[in-house]
Amino acid sequence: MKPIIPIEKFPLYYIEWIDAESEANWGDKDDLDKWLDKDFVVHDIGWIVSENKKYLVICNQVSVDGDFGNRTRIPKVWIRTKRKIRVVDDESGRFKTNRAHTKKHSSKKNRG
Repeated sequence: MKPIIPIEKFPLYYIEWIDAESEANWGDKDDLDKWLDKDFVVHDIGWIVSENKKYLVICNQVSVDGDFGNRTRIPKVWIRTKRKIRVVDDESGRFKTNRAHTKKHSSKKNRG
């Protein structure tokens, strides 16, 4: 069944980004300092379905009705790596992927 919204219209990406993190535990100052030295890195794959100057929205589900599921809005300043994934049909009925582009984000802005 062919989707109403063509997937080809939306680029598929691998995105590595730093997420905010919270913790409800008690700890001393040393614990807090150690926590600051760690990045909470998220690895995501999805279609970029919307984007503006501050955010991009990816999803990894598209229904035949054209609805988008499992959406994630990511602040662009939190993105470390963004790689375009190209899906190729090799005419055998199987699909394979190729990494087409890699874009490193090196923003030194505040990530939180």
